[in-house]
Amino acid sequence: MELETFLKVVKKVLSTLFEKDSFLIKNNTHEKSISHKIAFYLENELRNFLEENNYSIDIEYNRYLEDPKRSKELDDNLIIPDIIIHKRWENNENSNFAVFEVK
Repeated sequence: MELETFLKVVKKVLSTLFEKDSFLIKNNTHEKSISHKIAFYLENELRNFLEENNYSIDIEYNRYLEDPKRSKELDDNLIIPDIIIHKRWENNENSNFAVFEVK
């Protein structure tokens, strides 16, 4: 998927979030609630792409195969992405499609 196409999907998902779930944002709901809704809308919008490319969308996913997920860029610290689009059981340059940090 081209970056421009993906960014259009993200923009649509965020518009849907603000339209349908503005309560979560206006009332300072925990970011996990908001992350869940974003992941839900992303999955709906990207269903065919995910299935065709064997990607999954997870929230708070903290595994790298059977081990905790770590970042070399962050001095090997544990990382827990808020939302990740990835291939759960692969480890190559195409394993992670997108990672979101929600604040």
